[in-house]
Amino acid sequence: MKLFIFSKSNFWSIFILIIITGSLINYNYFLSPTLFAFYIFCIGSGIISVIVLTKQLYQNKKLSLTLPVFFILLYCFYPVIHGALIEKLQSWHYYMLSVACFFITVYLLQSEEIINKKLLCNGLVFLAIAESVVCILQAIGLIPSMSRYLQVSGSWINPNVTAMFITLVLPLVLLKLMSSSARKRWAYSFMVLLLFTGLYLLKCRSAYIGAFAATAVCLYFYYDIPQKIKNRRFRIVTIAISAILLVTAIPLIKSLYLSKQASADGRLLIYKVSAFMVANKPFSGYGYGQFEKYYNLEQAAYIANGKASPAETQNAGHVNMGYNEFLQHGVEGGLPGLLFFASLLLVLLIRGYFVLQISASGGHFNDSDLCRNCSIHFNVVH
Repeated sequence: MKLFIFSKSNFWSIFILIIITGSLINYNYFLSPTLFAFYIFCIGSGIISVIVLTKQLYQNKKLSLTLPVFFILLYCFYPVIHGALIEKLQSWHYYMLSVACFFITVYLLQSEEIINKKLLCNGLVFLAIAESVVCILQAIGLIPSMSRYLQVSGSWINPNVTAMFITLVLPLVLLKLMSSSARKRWAYSFMVLLLFTGLYLLKCRSAYIGAFAATAVCLYFYYDIPQKIKNRRFRIVTIAISAILLVTAIPLIKSLYLSKQASADGRLLIYKVSAFMVANKPFSGYGYGQFEKYYNLEQAAYIANGKASPAETQNAGHVNMGYNEFLQHGVEGGLPGLLFFASLLLVLLIRGYFVLQISASGGHFNDSDLCRNCSIHFNVVH
């Protein structure tokens, strides 16, 4: 049995895991339970970034930015600049600053190879498993839900946040399952089962779609589908399986729609009103962090002016978010904000594709590269 050695790389990995763990916890100490996660993330990101950036300046090391890193930082800083020019800075803007600090810190640590990736990945898997176990215990009534309205929500009052975190870690566990020895495969199979059980209990449709997209990416690259598809027999089998999946997916999608029909129809209204809002302020937007305020005003005016159908009026309610990242960025940041967001995803997808192509040609896969690429696919789908 290997002993845990407290090294520099282990220290940074543990520090990052502590920040992520704190970000997953809601606690009734502040006005809103989610503020606990907000403060942990912002303060933790600030502390770790100050230490790492001070060390970087003291050692007089140059910061080399790749194209994806540049777009990520642009994505983080644009809302802050936009907020300073359009409206006063609010908590959402400080959150984006914290995201930028957290990202650049992890990027620097990884670039200098002073981060224990194995420890970090195992820690993320542990957290996702823990979230799934919490969901199961909430479902059978052994522990209370964080939400007063839902039986299962994980460690957050919003079950969607818990579901998204599990979905983002899922590719990592799938990779471990596919590349593990027969002796360990049963353990990873059980972990995958736990994660899917947690996702099912959380009833987040976006996470279902994201989990499917992440699993598809894992299988596509791990089994080198582009090469195998050249074989005629394999191509016929692939077409047959795809046809079966398509036929199975149609009733499944219908079932998902009917399970929350009012919610799904309500989102169509959200998309419709949001599109009108983008058209009203295409260049400036309404301000980041201002979606809830201005959307509900626009929706009220839309209904008051008699533009809404009876079904839309029935499904309308108070809305906190756009339920679509592209539309929300368009509403809050205008077309420039939407363009920056779409460009970021495109750059990351292209970069991730070529990285995994190189990994596939070499016959090995990097855990973090595959997990990151699957996470990007999830965000595009969501």
